[in-house]
Amino acid sequence: MALAIKTQGYTKTYRLLMPRRLVNAVENLDLEVEEGEIYGFLGPNGAGKTTTIKMLLGLTYPTAGEAWVLGKPAGDIEVKRQVSYLPESPYFYEYMSGQEVVDFYARLFGIDSHTRQKKVEELLKTVGLYADRHKPLSQYSKGMLQRIGIAQALVND
Repeated sequence: MALAIKTQGYTKTYRLLMPRRLVNAVENLDLEVEEGEIYGFLGPNGAGKTTTIKMLLGLTYPTAGEAWVLGKPAGDIEVKRQVSYLPESPYFYEYMSGQEVVDFYARLFGIDSHTRQKKVEELLKTVGLYADRHKPLSQYSKGMLQRIGIAQALVND
């Protein structure tokens, strides 16, 4: 089976100014995750879980080592077209409606108009927000905002 993720010697070192020192957020990570495998990053705060994911997505760069996602170098534009990321605290424009947010992300992925309209409707129904699709996000609860985040993360699936 093909590898979904592979890292070799993946390292991220941050330079702190106060006090002046180097901190290894991720140190010499060798990892292989096969396609179709469910893999979780578990560990205490500061263990490097988020940093590793951000490096794999090209949102930050490693200090050393290499990684491949879906057979391409980590951060490659083709990887970004196929992988979605939902941060712990996503930011959405509160004046937009749930439907506008999901549609916006579908447009970013270049989904054609006909497909996009059906996809947005389907996702809003899936996350249970179809009835609230026209409300501005400023009127959404925290749980509703989390579900909009899930919908936008699945838009390119």
